[in-house]
Amino acid sequence: MPGAHEFIYHDAVRYSVSASPIDRICYIAPQKKGYVNLGFFFGATLSDPEHLLTGEGKRMRHVKVRSVEEARSPKLEKLIAATWMEVPEPIAKVHARGRRSSS
Repeated sequence: MPGAHEFIYHDAVRYSVSASPIDRICYIAPQKKGYVNLGFFFGATLSDPEHLLTGEGKRMRHVKVRSVEEARSPKLEKLIAATWMEVPEPIAKVHARGRRSSS
């Protein structure tokens, strides 16, 4: 994700579309049970034709990555590319709602 900004927060590496951590789009979080969650802050709206994403939250979804081979999957690469392309619009909507509620 060229141009992504990287932050460390709550033992996870988080990526943002701007220098603001508020504009985060995904994260990598190691889990105690031997896998890594690759999470997507707006995963509920992402194109996911391979049905890799799990979770039931309002916006967030994740993929459990259990091996280096899984991490190198072209399917996962497509999902990461989708978040980079699709998420700026939902982020803008969140910012717009925040401005309206503070007015």
